[in-house]
Amino acid sequence: MPSRRSPTSPIPTDSPSTPTPTSLSPSGNSSNSSETFPTPLAPSPEFIQDTTTTEDESEAEENVNLGIFEFRGASCREKSQFLTLQKCLFSDRVRKSLGEGTFGKNRKLFAAKFFLVKEGDDVFDYASAIGPEQRVYEYLGSSVHQNIAKIVGIDFVNWAPDNCYRKIILMPLLGISIGQMIDQAQKLDLENRNLIGVDASKAKVSFRIKHIQEMGSNVLNGLQFLLEHHVLHLDLKSENVLFSSKNSFHVDYNGTSHSFIAPRDTHVKIADFGLSRVESDIGDTADIFQTETYRSPEIYSGCLPNKKSDVWSFSILLLEMYTGADDFLSSETENAEVQRFRNLQYAIDQRMTRDLWDEAAKTKGGNETRGALKLYDDGAPDSTAPRLMSLKRSYHADQLFEFLKYSLILDWHSRPSVDELLSHNFFKNI
Repeated sequence: MPSRRSPTSPIPTDSPSTPTPTSLSPSGNSSNSSETFPTPLAPSPEFIQDTTTTEDESEAEENVNLGIFEFRGASCREKSQFLTLQKCLFSDRVRKSLGEGTFGKNRKLFAAKFFLVKEGDDVFDYASAIGPEQRVYEYLGSSVHQNIAKIVGIDFVNWAPDNCYRKIILMPLLGISIGQMIDQAQKLDLENRNLIGVDASKAKVSFRIKHIQEMGSNVLNGLQFLLEHHVLHLDLKSENVLFSSKNSFHVDYNGTSHSFIAPRDTHVKIADFGLSRVESDIGDTADIFQTETYRSPEIYSGCLPNKKSDVWSFSILLLEMYTGADDFLSSETENAEVQRFRNLQYAIDQRMTRDLWDEAAKTKGGNETRGALKLYDDGAPDSTAPRLMSLKRSYHADQLFEFLKYSLILDWHSRPSVDELLSHNFFKNI
């Protein structure tokens, strides 16, 4: 029988849910040593965490499986591409900084973040790609926080994938991202619906309210730490919030309503500082291009980022954890970004004021960051655009949506701060 538990009810230990998924390459096939990396499809760097299971493996199995990672959709098993710290892979400078003990029998798993060579650059022009992230980590220095991904070091390696720099960021291996868990859960939900014989045209998954509170609190605490150190993340999204360790989950099927994603552990860390800025480095020219789904109104309109830009992205992230969807995506094929911004304004029933547009008009670089969006735009949203409150499925989400109404403020000058969000009732009784 389909489960009829409420969004906040606990999952029984004998829940007949789908087993924990295993890690697969996007194509479903592993590569062998003769395969080469495909040419990257986009000019921006992308890093996907290794999710390979290594516990309870024999040494032979470990030699085969250890260090598999994905890069632009290609899965690698070549020994020289292991993420495990092998002496043959990393330069003497990296080995010296980590210590020879790292390479012993009880070695740890690490992740290497590679950066794509930008068009027109050569393999030695790595500063523009890795520089912003290196600047942030060097600025933070020895300051660490349990909800911020740490790094081991930044240095050169003896090998890199095609079209990538040999200078990398090395970090402890974390779990999958919230975004990856949602994607995997959607596939499992569709399988469940197909097996049961109900409508499987669209996956419907959601985290439970309690889990949204726990993960959201982790992210806010991480943002608070960054702001205390005068750092803006500026690329907060589900793909950049990683579980602290390898994390299993199951999908609790819930009939015709949303199925629930139940992670074993909800401790998460903010990662990927490629767009981040130290406050004092932000000049008078707009040059930030946030991921469209999480883009704040000030960036949409061509203004400068500020301390509250991450608040907007965080709020959209929370909504995504509840709906499991990109709710304001436009059905228009042309000027989809413009329509999304109109849909967002419609959803929260707030519009760009003339004063805000005037600020955007005076900001240098705004024309480039606005793209197809015109100054003083007053266009209509899609006819199918939802209102924010229409996305609430039951009274269990009352406090979540009260929080979203409080935090999703279009006027960045009036938007609440991270400290104020942490004081909201939604996060008081976790």
